[in-house]
Amino acid sequence: HASVAHLVCNMYGWIGLAAALGLYGVAEAWKVIQQLVIGTGLIVWVCGRSFPHEGASGVEFGLIGFLLAVAYYERPLQLRSIAVFVFVVVTYAPALFSFFPFMSWESHICGFIVGVAVAFQRYGVVGKYAEFKLSISQRGYGAAGLL
Repeated sequence: HASVAHLVCNMYGWIGLAAALGLYGVAEAWKVIQQLVIGTGLIVWVCGRSFPHEGASGVEFGLIGFLLAVAYYERPLQLRSIAVFVFVVVTYAPALFSFFPFMSWESHICGFIVGVAVAFQRYGVVGKYAEFKLSISQRGYGAAGLL
């Protein structure tokens, strides 16, 4: 982190967003955070300008993107996702104004985009297809049972 103020700002975001993500379960939270750290880091490394990218802001914005997008992709929509959506919008909406070019705005945008992509992968059409395949395999039908 560039300064103590930068660290404090990131901790403010992490505390609330991590608590909101925890409502989806600890195992789910760890998987999402791993995907956000790796995805955001890779995209910023490939696409970011030659500028110091420090702190955890990209992952923080990934959490914002993920938590907002889950309410869009999750079907059937659960009360938990609606409550998290409202909490994130009310509490973290001003953070979205930091997409404008200053400091490491690439991390903010890339993190948000990766967060939406992770939500789609886990709760969107791709996630539902994976759940269907898993439920079929758990029943013991395997691929032959679909024919």
